[in-house]
Formats: sequence, structure tokens, C-alpha cells
Amino acid sequence: MRRKHDASPRPPRASVPKSVDRSEPGLRILFARLEEKYFADMTFRVAALKNRYSTVLVEDDDGVLVPIESDLPDALSILNYRLEIADLGNAIHGMCNFDERLIQISASLNDSDFVSSLLHEMIHAHEGTLELAGLNYQFAFYLRDMVTKRHGAARVSKLLSGTGHIDALRAPGHSLLFWLKSFDLDLRFNLKLGDVAGYGREELLVGI
Repeated sequence: MRRKHDASPRPPRASVPKSVDRSEPGLRILFARLEEKYFADMTFRVAALKNRYSTVLVEDDDGVLVPIESDLPDALSILNYRLEIADLGNAIHGMCNFDERLIQISASLNDSDFVSSLLHEMIHAHEGTLELAGLNYQFAFYLRDMVTKRHGAARVSKLLSGTGHIDALRAPGHSLLFWLKSFDLDLRFNLKLGDVAGYGREELLVGI
């Protein structure tokens, strides 16, 4: 019996820029391009998301759940974040400060690791934005479905069945939402699984 092939469309593979313009204008351009092309699924620029999350159920005075239109933003953009290249030492590749809307990337990184670390911190920035909107939990399920559609059910099932692996990999502040998006970016940029997560985690994901 012939096995069915997963017919989900695969996104074209990108490649991490071989050189990065680290001037302030260069970083803003890179940041905006990555946000526009690779993070639309974490914002409300996708019409389907707007429809899915624009109505919430609220309990009225009689204890009955009634649908209420919620006031969602046009887009959960992180383009209001500032970017800085900072001396973070050798142990820290990047930092995301939600309160100050600030992403810092280590000056010591080569260009490839610089981009991977920027992607890592952009995921955290989006996590913070979704959390403020009260949508991070629901979004994890949406993103699981989106990543499955992009990369195939068999591949994603294998990734998520390795979340015994992920339990070992997980550090404070790295949620299922983070791992789903980081795996998505690894695959879309043709990186080793775990590259966007960084800090040597790619070595623990060999064979998945």
C-alpha cells in the first residue's frame, strides 16, 4: 500500500544574510524585513487571525457566557522596539526587555549568529506583546497548526514528540510558543534545529 505524501505547501527556504550592516539604519532595515516576512503569523496582519480572536466570551450578571467583540490592535507589531548592539560578554547572545521595548544583541557574535540571536529575541518580543493582549496561550495552538501546515504533520509530530527533549532544553522564559516559532524559523532559514534557540541546544536536537 502506498503511503500518502503530506501535500501541505512548503515555504521557500531562505538563507541567513552572509553580512550584516550593523549601522543603526542597517539594523532597522534588517529588523523591519524580518518582522514583515517571518513574523506575520504572530501579529494581526493576517486577516484570519483577526477573525479568530476578535470575539471573546464574557460572563454576564446572570452567569451566562455572551460573545463580546474585543478591541484588538490592527497589528501586534514590535517595530516600536529599539535595537542596540551591546557588550554582553561571551555567555549572553541577546536580551529582550519588554518594559523598555529594547532588544540588545551581543557585539561579539559573527553575522550568522547575530541574525539567529536577533530572531530569538524577536520571538520573545512577540511573546511579551501577545501576553499583554492576553493571547499567548491561544496563539500557541494556532502556531502549532500553522507550523504543521508549513512543514508537514510528520515532521512537526517528530519535533513535538521530542519535547521530552524540550523539557530538558527549556529554560525559564522559553515556552511552547517560543519553541514552535524557533523551530519554524530554523526550518525556513535552513538552519540546524535549535540554532535560533541557541546556546548549544542544536547539539541536543541532532537526529530530530
